[in-house]
Amino acid sequence: MRWPWRKDTPLRHNRLPHDEGEVAARRQIIWLATLLVAVSGIALAAALASLRANAIQAGEQLNESLVRVIEEQTSRTFQAADQRLQLAATRLQALDAAAELNEQSARAMLTEQLEGLPFLRAIWVLDGAGKLVYDSDTGNIGAQMADREYFRVYQADPATGFHISAPVRSRSTGNWLISASRPLRDAKGAVTGVIVAAVEPPYFDKLWRQIDLGPDGAVALFRRDGMLMMRSPMVDDAMGKNFSSVPLFSRQLPSSPQGTGPTRSAFDSRVRIVSYRTLSTYPELVVSMGRDYGAVLASWTRFAALSSLLWLAAVLVIVVLSAGLYRQVRQRERTELHFRRLAQAMPQIVFITDAAGKLTFVSDQWSQITGQPVGAALGRGWLDRVHPDDRQRAIDTVRRTLATGESLPSEHRLLGSDGQYRWQLSRAVPNRDAAGRIMSWYGTSTDIDDLKKAEADLKDKTELVRMAGRLSRLGGWALDLRTMQFHWSDEASEILALPPGSAPTLDSAISLCAPASRELATQVAQDCVANGTPFDVEVQMITATGEHIWVRSMGRAMRDDSGAIVRMQGGFQDITARVNAEQEVRAHMLTLQRAAEAAQAITQQRTLDSMVRQVAEQARTVIGAHHAEVTLAREGGGPSITARSLSDEHAARSAQARGGLAVPLAGRDGANIGFLRLYDKQVGDFNRHDEYVATELAQLASIGIENVNLLAQVTELNTGLEDRIARRTAELRLSNAELEAFSYSVSHDLRSPLGTVDGFTRLLQGELEDHKGDKVRHYLDRIRAGVNQMGQLIDGLLSLAHVSRVELRRDAVDLSSIATEILERLQSGEPKRGVAWSVEPALRANGDPRLIRSLLENLLGNAWKFSGRRETAEIRVGFLPEHDAYFVRDNGAGFDMAYADKLFGTFQRLHDAQDFPGTGVGLATVARVIARHGGRIWAHSVPDQGATFYFTLPPPDH
Repeated sequence: MRWPWRKDTPLRHNRLPHDEGEVAARRQIIWLATLLVAVSGIALAAALASLRANAIQAGEQLNESLVRVIEEQTSRTFQAADQRLQLAATRLQALDAAAELNEQSARAMLTEQLEGLPFLRAIWVLDGAGKLVYDSDTGNIGAQMADREYFRVYQADPATGFHISAPVRSRSTGNWLISASRPLRDAKGAVTGVIVAAVEPPYFDKLWRQIDLGPDGAVALFRRDGMLMMRSPMVDDAMGKNFSSVPLFSRQLPSSPQGTGPTRSAFDSRVRIVSYRTLSTYPELVVSMGRDYGAVLASWTRFAALSSLLWLAAVLVIVVLSAGLYRQVRQRERTELHFRRLAQAMPQIVFITDAAGKLTFVSDQWSQITGQPVGAALGRGWLDRVHPDDRQRAIDTVRRTLATGESLPSEHRLLGSDGQYRWQLSRAVPNRDAAGRIMSWYGTSTDIDDLKKAEADLKDKTELVRMAGRLSRLGGWALDLRTMQFHWSDEASEILALPPGSAPTLDSAISLCAPASRELATQVAQDCVANGTPFDVEVQMITATGEHIWVRSMGRAMRDDSGAIVRMQGGFQDITARVNAEQEVRAHMLTLQRAAEAAQAITQQRTLDSMVRQVAEQARTVIGAHHAEVTLAREGGGPSITARSLSDEHAARSAQARGGLAVPLAGRDGANIGFLRLYDKQVGDFNRHDEYVATELAQLASIGIENVNLLAQVTELNTGLEDRIARRTAELRLSNAELEAFSYSVSHDLRSPLGTVDGFTRLLQGELEDHKGDKVRHYLDRIRAGVNQMGQLIDGLLSLAHVSRVELRRDAVDLSSIATEILERLQSGEPKRGVAWSVEPALRANGDPRLIRSLLENLLGNAWKFSGRRETAEIRVGFLPEHDAYFVRDNGAGFDMAYADKLFGTFQRLHDAQDFPGTGVGLATVARVIARHGGRIWAHSVPDQGATFYFTLPPPDH
């Protein structure tokens, strides 16, 4: 093969570099092998010794952890028994004090104490003489137990508390039992009896066996005096014997309450690593745990044997490799000869460098390509032929290759014999010796100029296609039917928010379609795969981020030479903007049609109530909301008219309003007479088109309302409006006069006798000051308390009457400011009381400031009073949008909702006056204030969990 820029020059066979001679190589191989064997043997011995010490240390640490767990389990077991004994003793005293203590009641109580403690066999009670008087079992009453250790210990030392006796065999069952006991004492502390619980040692065996101690592990529980209480595995003959002569009690315990070390077992003479601990809660008990010494070192023993075998195998391998290396030295010259012939025959430039990267050999192809002699390329001469822009990059690649030992490609332009630069791809691989050291580098330099030009041209064209795809939101895809794998273009992945290079399967690609489009996508894909039917469909898809988009997808089948369908490919385009625009236009047209129908329905109404209801219903239906509300102020004041329209879905789920749109209703003079509010749109969020339609409906409603008002005014004038006004005015004057007379009577006629009674009671109390009779003073105090209570009731009635007759003013009221002022005053009155109170900001309403202050004082005063018994009281004032209501909430005493109908009646009380004093007029006053403002009030409460009072007031004028 020839290249046009090459010259036909004869090939010159330049020599390859030579390594050291055979003698020097053999000497190095022998020394290296000997050194490796010696160093590895010494390192292996040191490592095994260190690992053995570590294994023993790890075993001791594991022992200490396990014995700590066993000590905690055993302590908790005896603690549980001790607590049940104390509880049973207390219950016995309670039965005795109630004169209910007998054999049956005591047995029932003792049996109850056994519940939940599987390690307790029975509980019984001895009297002061050692006679068994009460037992959880039957048939033992009257048995004499004075010879038992758990009785004799309190005879010897009455100050003894909880005691654990040596294990004994049960007289009734023959099984081993450990007795745990406590003394029963009289009021002076003298021992009057003993209560005993039988702990079954097998329970500890079962408990300890849950811990893996190995096949020869053992656990033992001793008393401090050397008495064996329990051992696992259990040794029946050793139970209850004294082992005080073993090293545990003679040397170890006296020096430390806990420890670890190798010990020969007194039970089976096995050497174990033993850890012991005294029980933290019962220092008279010691638990020891041991694991077999050989088992602890078993893993180290296996590792040592395996390591030794591996070391011997490694020595053998070193010997074999050394022999092989010698043969390689002899074969090297023959290999170099073959390499030289092969290098000269290759069309690429072949080169060899030393370990430092210096050229030592270049094939004659260098001269063919560059027109320069081979000698000019050796050393660093080859850099002179590299393009200046690529020279530094080539040098850096060589440096990284030498530093890392990895084969790194280098692309650079080389000056040819025709004076033109052409791209070359150079790559070198390391030549290593037996020790892994790099002795030299073998490499080639291949002409890739045509490939680079084709790559650049393809890159330019690909970038143009990609730019067009991004601009039009158009992506391509292909499905290989043999592997069923999809291939996406970057634009297609971007449209579906998938990572670049994603390759889903056919099923996962179809699963990206929305459920409504999935059947269509499956059908056209199956038809294309089975029959080669092309398709062009519009489907909705769900991106990886959860966004719903519309795409137009086209595809067709590709066949091989035999006509079989082997591939399906196509493209899809994001058409979401067009589909959304079409849907929005259709929705606007439908909304306008509904608005026209709604206008006709609204204008047909003849009353304000029906008009307001119709506006709410039509507005909700036209705009497509779940919740619509219309509020209309009446002319001349009075409670406003409110109508709500809820969708069936909203009413069923009691949904909280989500999103909102409000437009005002205007009167003839342009003043605001109400609001149309819409919440929780069924699809999407409220937009400008919704605002426009709502505004038009509001204007239409305002005109309809004005017409209804005019019609009502005409009707009222025609039916004698002036007469009714005069008659109503006279009735109001008479009612106010009667109320004034009643208030005067209450204020003067009733107060005067009460003042007389209170004054004479004081005088009588002074006259009888030296009288020693407690009854007389009690009667006088009761009289004065009754007079004071009567005065408070009169004040409450006057306050209630004042609320009813005061002239109502309509002003903007800042509820947040008034509530904060009241709570700060209450807190300053009781500074030591812990109350966490909060008031939502910007709570405003329209009403009489004096009456609303009275309303809040009563509600907050009640919340303060009824939460007085909480360690941390909580009071909150806020607004509930879903009910359009304010609320006062506390975590106080609460009340039963069964009596809620009496809550706002005069003198009605739901709590005892001794617990929470009051007159029962406060909530009646609150109800009158709310009624005068046209609102409503209700409450919700759970006994001992607090109460919440909700109330509505006219909204502030904007």
